[in-house]
Amino acid sequence: MKLNKKIYFKNFLIVFLSISVLILIGFYLFKIKKISFSIKKSNNSIKTEYIKVIGIDDGDTIVLENGETIRYLGIDTPETHHPTIGEECGGKEATELNKKLVLNKKIRLIKDKSDKDPYGRLLRYVFTEDGYFANYELLKQGWAQILEMSSDNLFKHTFLDAQNNALKNKLGIWGKCFLKGGDKNE
Repeated sequence: MKLNKKIYFKNFLIVFLSISVLILIGFYLFKIKKISFSIKKSNNSIKTEYIKVIGIDDGDTIVLENGETIRYLGIDTPETHHPTIGEECGGKEATELNKKLVLNKKIRLIKDKSDKDPYGRLLRYVFTEDGYFANYELLKQGWAQILEMSSDNLFKHTFLDAQNNALKNKLGIWGKCFLKGGDKNE
């Protein structure tokens, strides 16, 4: 009987250690801080080549080395230099986070249904070469809010989860700029 207990314990220990090692390898490979998304093949235009960001206009607009201006799809950040509004609460922080995420880095762009905005800027989801989804990160950290466009919903649920979490935890603009009643606190 004692022999069976020893064999059982030995087998249990082997299985436990094996599972622990697999979990540790999984965490290492996943790189917890970075989000990767699988994109369904559809009519979406996915550029697989990377292009360098050479300028930041504000929290949701960037300039590429080829001269194109990209407006982040699905999000809106506070303004920093709007001609009629001026600077909004959280605009500087959103712009700084955007710089940290993409300036002088290579990115790839994913198109949804919309191509350009009324100002001629390309509307895209922006992924960095080092694994960040810029649109998502701005929402997740609370420096952006969802900008709903009926036809562009590739990341609708992902964006909604990120915004709800930021709102719940009063991150970014949700803690700095908005009171409980929803009024701006500038």
